[in-house]
Amino acid sequence: GTSIADLIERYLLPGARRAVPILDGDRVVGLVTLSDVARVPASRREQVQAAEIMTPAARLATASPLTTLQDAIERLGRGDWEQLPVLDGGRYVGLLTRASVMRQLHIREELGLDAATSDETSDDAATAAG
Repeated sequence: GTSIADLIERYLLPGARRAVPILDGDRVVGLVTLSDVARVPASRREQVQAAEIMTPAARLATASPLTTLQDAIERLGRGDWEQLPVLDGGRYVGLLTRASVMRQLHIREELGLDAATSDETSDDAATAAG
């Protein structure tokens, strides 16, 4: 397993990420967020494993590459999530973040496009943090 200290040093800090999916091969088994990590005292982060503090996959809201922008917004808001793992046939392909959705909305607004008519999330948005 991966300790919280390793997760911080290898994934959160270098990628400036707010969350890291925990994978078994290409399947998401859970998600560890900054909030999860912050609840672990710094003195214990070498001993505590990511799997001990992750939100299990069964409790995560997810998206697919074909999820509409409107649907993604609703899923993020429904659970007050900051990110949604993007799964394609159950395989992890990226992490859709609230920030990437907001950027997409801003771009659409600048281009005079209606977000509600978007057919799907853009590849960039779906993989922006993945």
